[in-house]
Formats: sequence, structure tokens, C-alpha cells
Amino acid sequence: MDYKKLIAELIDINGVSKDELYELITLSKDANNGDYALPCFKFAKTMRKPPALIAEELKNRVRQDDNIKSVEAVNGYLNFTIDKVAFAKRTLDEVVNWLIGLGYIPSFCTACYREGRTGDRFMSLCKSGQIVNCCH
Repeated sequence: MDYKKLIAELIDINGVSKDELYELITLSKDANNGDYALPCFKFAKTMRKPPALIAEELKNRVRQDDNIKSVEAVNGYLNFTIDKVAFAKRTLDEVVNWLIGLGYIPSFCTACYREGRTGDRFMSLCKSGQIVNCCH
């Protein structure tokens, strides 16, 4: 998922396009301040407000999204923290659906690994179709 694009879509600033927002959003330099940051300094001149106030106002106007755990205003930056649980679940779901779309049946079975059928032994069983004789 393109989190910069998602974040840009959640913010509305008059006279600033989503593409401009996308370009301004960066990875946070300090993990304590979230995962992504939008510096608000560029908006100070046109909005005639200090960046810290702009960040605070934007924080209260950001639309909610399940992928964003929190939004904080810190020293003129609007900081976004990604929900890691939603990220992990979504990523796994996306991979499984992609594999299903390719005609595979994903499995989390570890029986072959526990029995020492790994590497070339495992692949030869899979390629020949004999793997079905190993499953219990």
C-alpha cells in the first residue's frame, strides 16, 4: 500500500493538490514522531499562520482511516503513525488473495518442514505431485 498516497487523500488544504501533498510527505526522521510526516512550513505564507498552528489545525481535520493509528502535530509537522496490526493483516490478505488469483491454494501447513522435507526434497515432491501422499 502507498501510505503517502493514502495520507495525501486524508488531508484537505485549500489551494494544495493531492499531488503536492504527496510530494511533501516524507518518512519521519524520528521514529518517536510516527512513520510519516507532513512539514507545514510551506503553507505558513499562504495561510498566514505559524507552521505549528497549521499542523494542529490539520490534525483536527484529517479524515479517519483504519490504516492510521494516530495523527500528532509536533513542531510544525503533522506526524502519522501506521497501524502495524492492520498493515500486517492487510499484507497477508493481499498475498494470499494474489496467490489464489494465480490458481494456487496457499497453506500454512508445516508438516513437511517438521518431517525434514525441505529444499530440493520438498520441491521434487511438489513438482511431481507426490506431495499429496505426504499430507495427513
